[in-house]
Amino acid sequence: MVFQKRTCLVVLFLLALVSAIAFQLLHISKTENLYPIYNGPGYGYVNQAGELVVKPQFSQAEEFSEGFAPVKVNDKVIVHSPCTMAETLVLSLRGRGECERLHGKWGFVNLKGQVSISPQYDTVGESSSPYSDGIDDDFSPSSFSEGLAGVKLNGKWGFINQSGKLVIPYQFDKVQRFSGGVATVQVGGLWGVINPEGKWIIQPVDKFPIKFFQGIAKLNLISWNESGQFIGDPNIYWDKSGRRVGDFFNPPKLASEFQEGLAIVEISRWAKQQGRDDPLVVVATSEDSIGSKCGFQDKRGKVVIEPQFDYCQSFASGLAAVQVDKKWGYIDKTGKFIVSPQFDYADRLIEERALVVSDGKIGFIDKTGKIVIKPEFQIDPELAIHYKKEPAAVLKEWKSRLKEFGQPLDLSSIEKWLAQVLKPYSSEVVQRQFSNGLAAVAKDNKCGYIDKTGKFAIQPQFTECKRFDLHGVAQVTRQNGVVGQGGRDEYVYINREGKTFPKYAASLSNFYPTWSKLLTSVMACLLWIVAISCHEFGHAIVAYWGGDRSVKDKGYLSFNPRRYINPLHSIILPAIFLVTGGIPLPGAAVYIEFDQIRNRLWLSATAAAGPIASILFGLLLVPIFQFSLAWNSPHWFSTFIADFISLQFFIALFNLLPIPPLDGYRILSVWLPPKLQDRTGIASMIGLFFLCFVLPFISIAAAPFFIILFVGSYLVMRASGISEEFSLDVWHSFHRWYIALCLLVASLVYLLYKPASIFQLAGLVLENFFPKVALKMYDRALKIDPKSAWSWERKAWTLQRVGTVGDSVEIISACEQAIQLAPYNRFLWRALILELSLSLTWGHKFYEQKLIEAIERYIKLYPKDGWGWGVKALTLDDFGDSEEALLAWEKNIELDPKDHPYKWRTQMKESTLERLRSLGKL
Repeated sequence: MVFQKRTCLVVLFLLALVSAIAFQLLHISKTENLYPIYNGPGYGYVNQAGELVVKPQFSQAEEFSEGFAPVKVNDKVIVHSPCTMAETLVLSLRGRGECERLHGKWGFVNLKGQVSISPQYDTVGESSSPYSDGIDDDFSPSSFSEGLAGVKLNGKWGFINQSGKLVIPYQFDKVQRFSGGVATVQVGGLWGVINPEGKWIIQPVDKFPIKFFQGIAKLNLISWNESGQFIGDPNIYWDKSGRRVGDFFNPPKLASEFQEGLAIVEISRWAKQQGRDDPLVVVATSEDSIGSKCGFQDKRGKVVIEPQFDYCQSFASGLAAVQVDKKWGYIDKTGKFIVSPQFDYADRLIEERALVVSDGKIGFIDKTGKIVIKPEFQIDPELAIHYKKEPAAVLKEWKSRLKEFGQPLDLSSIEKWLAQVLKPYSSEVVQRQFSNGLAAVAKDNKCGYIDKTGKFAIQPQFTECKRFDLHGVAQVTRQNGVVGQGGRDEYVYINREGKTFPKYAASLSNFYPTWSKLLTSVMACLLWIVAISCHEFGHAIVAYWGGDRSVKDKGYLSFNPRRYINPLHSIILPAIFLVTGGIPLPGAAVYIEFDQIRNRLWLSATAAAGPIASILFGLLLVPIFQFSLAWNSPHWFSTFIADFISLQFFIALFNLLPIPPLDGYRILSVWLPPKLQDRTGIASMIGLFFLCFVLPFISIAAAPFFIILFVGSYLVMRASGISEEFSLDVWHSFHRWYIALCLLVASLVYLLYKPASIFQLAGLVLENFFPKVALKMYDRALKIDPKSAWSWERKAWTLQRVGTVGDSVEIISACEQAIQLAPYNRFLWRALILELSLSLTWGHKFYEQKLIEAIERYIKLYPKDGWGWGVKALTLDDFGDSEEALLAWEKNIELDPKDHPYKWRTQMKESTLERLRSLGKL
């Protein structure tokens, strides 16, 4: 019943684990947005939590728009044209004679990380430079806009939809993105406008791209004839239906876009001076507004706030920033000043905070006009405060320049224009606005992020900060190293918690989700158990072939991990070594009777079988790795399999080092002179200390070993067909603390599963210092689990250490109990024989038969062990059976011909012979 219960628990655990792995492999969670990052193999994408979603595989990757992002894939193309000097140098190093160049194609990925539109286009998005002549550059590819994306193939542009279907054929020389239901395109050097069906709204007529404002476009149809005279019509206005709606003399009256029911209107100085009946000339671009006054109108066209301000910002939260006499303040919708003009610059309200500038510093006000964050921060880390420049400083230069051209001076207009030019750049202001509850500000030439109370949520540490996007991610720049000493700017992403993830990463391990780290740690522990079981099985099967039949009786000829795993050696000690930064040794062990193996060749083969089994196990995982790539599995899974394969090769090579107690030493030691063979175990203890503590912590000692091992494992990986991307990945998917945590949890589960082990471990720790307390611990363990051979063994050893003559019976009983549960433990048999022999010297004659039986059983189990024959000879001599004793001495000397100092065995044999002669039996 207990066995069935435990079996069911194990089966349920394995099913849950396999289900979790399968679910994570097949399920791709939805994400709000993805961001491109670069790693050695190429570009991939991470989500806003900094978790890898699309593994690096593209030569170029751009930002997402409308759920898609353009990506580029490079293919090698053999070029037969003459090679460049750089190509010739590379090819000479490769020993090749033809030029090999990269030919890139563009496609799209979606937010699920899938390549939804295969790479097949020369470039995508829009023409990077609509004003340039000649071939388009592809430095600024972009994604979909209003459901359509421009694509270029064979020198012509067309448009595709989000299913990848070509909806507007290839026919254009240049294109711009769709905006407001139209797109500007070029044919034959002239620009026109099309709708989403590809039909012309405005035929190609303009030499410059056509821009719309509130559905109205201004076209300049002026050209020159052969005599150099202007021909055509200047400033023709068209709407999106293709209808002409105005000209230079009768432009359409357009207000700026409405915000909160009001729009900015302007009256030009020229119109007012002309005394026109309708002086209100509403303009669409800021270039037209020099020398004008601005106000506000409602949607019925009624001016509700008369044009009286020098500059105006749109309304937000009931307030609008305006400038009067070079100072900015805030008005309400009645035109009344809520905040009197006092700032050098003021911006519109964003997230209930508006940026203001005073004396070269920026602060923020709330929607009531109250200054909630005093102006005390820098607007730029490098102190490039453009609004602090005074127009008067450059006015003299402009006066002299204008006089040279004989132009009349309008100083007020020039001063106003200079103030407009020298105010904060709009890009700077936008980056300092609040977004996602944080605003980027600078202090002491470093920028960070403050919350709405003015406290730093992310301390100033960056050289450049951009505002957070809708998904809580901002791009920042930080100094990597010391300037002038190899330092450089590093571009990274940052989330609202202050966690950064680099755009250019040498290792991808930091981008793996926490659940994947935990999952890989669990899988690593489970695979490690299987791997060391295969390793130990390799030792056992070759030992069996070589003559040690005991491995079969001990149950080693199976892949059952329970035969090899020990909770102390396989779980607790490796966890301790991992936490301290060492190598997780020892792992597991199989106990082989080396004296039963035929010869030294089989002994070397037995030692070498373990590393060979590790390599074979690694090779068995190679197809799984290849399938993971073919099935487009998550990058962390492919990396984990590759890392585990590399670990197997590394461990195999590590085990082949000729350092005791590693297998490499055992392979060679049987061929060494007897003096150099480790018979006492001292060399093994020294070697184990060197491996566990010296190598991990002393880099000088470790460097030669690890360089050889890593290079060796890399070469084996490459020979196995694993790409360089994964071959050079030095176990980044393994996380020491996660694996140690898994081992700790496993040990706790084991302790709960077998509570007797708690008292066993306590006894093991205490037996050297408090042996009597340790005995109580072992008794408690035996009370819980009376069939634990290990508890009986440790109790016997502890009793031998502290016991008296009266404890002999208990010691013998403990040894017999342990042997009954583990009949192939050589050390227990020896302990029992020695304790029985010692009891006879103390007068316990009733143990004579037990001693003889124990010796005979030992010799039957280990017939090639000279120790057993020697003990038998001594015992028979004591019992007066000199004839059998003589035979035992001869067998002992035969198995171990090298006599000990003073040749005591030879002397004992001669003494037995003398006794037989005196009795007349020879």
